[in-house]
Amino acid sequence: MAQLAPPRVLGSGDWKMLSQPWFSSELKRLQRNYRRQERRWKLNPVPEQKVVLKSALRAYKGARFSAKSKYYTTKVKEAENAPRELFNMINTLSTPLRPRDLENSQEFCDKVSEYMLPLTLM
Repeated sequence: MAQLAPPRVLGSGDWKMLSQPWFSSELKRLQRNYRRQERRWKLNPVPEQKVVLKSALRAYKGARFSAKSKYYTTKVKEAENAPRELFNMINTLSTPLRPRDLENSQEFCDKVSEYMLPLTLM
């Protein structure tokens, strides 16, 4: 089961800043505001609250887009005089990520169902 869903330590959410270097504390604040507005809208789904939710989402998406653009533009400019680095970076940016390959066997499926069966019967 650890292969399918590896255990991880719950932290403060700063892992996002490490895995996405363009993610700043300002983006974190905007995302938190958007999620807060989303929770408020789910509790009280009135049109006024939906307008506030949409404006928070627009602000977050716009800031995220500009932060990513600025980060990658800077990275490309840094590699401007090094063709190998530049083409490697462009290749990594333009190549889609491959999903993790899972074991496709009856034995693996049996292990997962064996693990999940007692949990579903509770």
